[in-house]
Amino acid sequence: MHKDGHAVWVQVHASAIFNPDGTPRHLVSQIIDVTARKQTEEALRHAQKMDALGTLAGGIAHDFNNILTGIMGNLQLASMDLPLNHPVQGPLREASRASVRARDHVTRVLTFSRRYQGERVVTSLGPVLQEAVQLLRASLPATIEIKTNIAADCPPVLSDAAQIHQVVMNLGTNAAYAMCTRGGIISLELQGVVPDRALIERYPQIKPGHRVRLVVRDNGSGMDQTVLARIFEPFFTTKAPDEGTGLGLAMVHGIVEDHGGAITVASTVGQGTTFTLYFPAAASAPTVASPSVPTPVERAQPFGQGRKVMIIDDDEGVLRLGRAILKLVEFAPEEFSHPGDALEKFKKNPGVYAAIVSDLTMPGMTGVELARHCRAIRPDIPFVLTSGYLDAQTQGGAQESGISHFIRKPFDIAEFTAKLRSALERNAAP
Repeated sequence: MHKDGHAVWVQVHASAIFNPDGTPRHLVSQIIDVTARKQTEEALRHAQKMDALGTLAGGIAHDFNNILTGIMGNLQLASMDLPLNHPVQGPLREASRASVRARDHVTRVLTFSRRYQGERVVTSLGPVLQEAVQLLRASLPATIEIKTNIAADCPPVLSDAAQIHQVVMNLGTNAAYAMCTRGGIISLELQGVVPDRALIERYPQIKPGHRVRLVVRDNGSGMDQTVLARIFEPFFTTKAPDEGTGLGLAMVHGIVEDHGGAITVASTVGQGTTFTLYFPAAASAPTVASPSVPTPVERAQPFGQGRKVMIIDDDEGVLRLGRAILKLVEFAPEEFSHPGDALEKFKKNPGVYAAIVSDLTMPGMTGVELARHCRAIRPDIPFVLTSGYLDAQTQGGAQESGISHFIRKPFDIAEFTAKLRSALERNAAP
């Protein structure tokens, strides 16, 4: 036990010094503080476990995105085929709302697995925090008080404001759950910091460039060490089955790490919990974060004029939906479930196709590789790539292969047709 009260790991070496007659005279011992090494080893094991879980989650989310693509697209097609006042329109809308909630759930899984990256801009986190607190305050009972302390000179951060908003909301609702029986105080503090050597040695995940600190603290029920060790694992929850999914803190962990940050947590049973988040400061000036406003979906007018479009996806449901959408706007689709078959067909008559729409992740050949082969044969072919997740590295490689248009799964009809029209118009421009 250290003199300031915290526990440390030590390694002890001891050896006996003997008299000439072989009897022990005294003991020489050496005690070495190996806390930093133990913390580094634990951080490495945790990172490896989270990476493995992230890979698993990303694979599951990929399959669910394909399923949701078929569900959401076909619900829209069914709605278009019925009069607006048809009694089935109501159930179709409810099914669409449920599908959107499922899509958002998959997005949270992808965020945990660090396979989803929204738009990043240099932003001051203060306004984002204030907006989240306003929404959080409206959703909490009067027995819970929220206090904020936001430094005016806090450095900006290269961030996705929507994801930071999700982080604050998740931490706030978790804190509120810990105080649901007797009420309490949630305090949020945002300020600029300079991590010192002692802090970095104690928490190796914190780096010298982490100059922005967000602290979310509550005086609720707290957690014991057993629970504390598992809180960032996906689907781990201490709540009742109908009260939580176990993805909230896993998503928080994924977002913070994906922003190049670090997170620490301290908790004492009966006294409360403190989450401390560190973010790297951005070099350039901040921009004002504005919330995204969804635009209404409109039925696209036909623009295919009977032209052939090649669509490739290893999921039969997505292929059927793509074929239906292309026919809806009067294209002549040709579907392929194997990219190799599509490439052989393209080689025989590359000039007959107006565009190619391909999935990214397929057995045998990725969509990016297919684009590279097709554009080597015909450099001007418009190529649209679809995927449930596109990280910065994949998107950069796709752009190098001549792909300029991307559709995120699960896509809707309006997005699909708009991206295809844009790709064709870009190709036709002088």
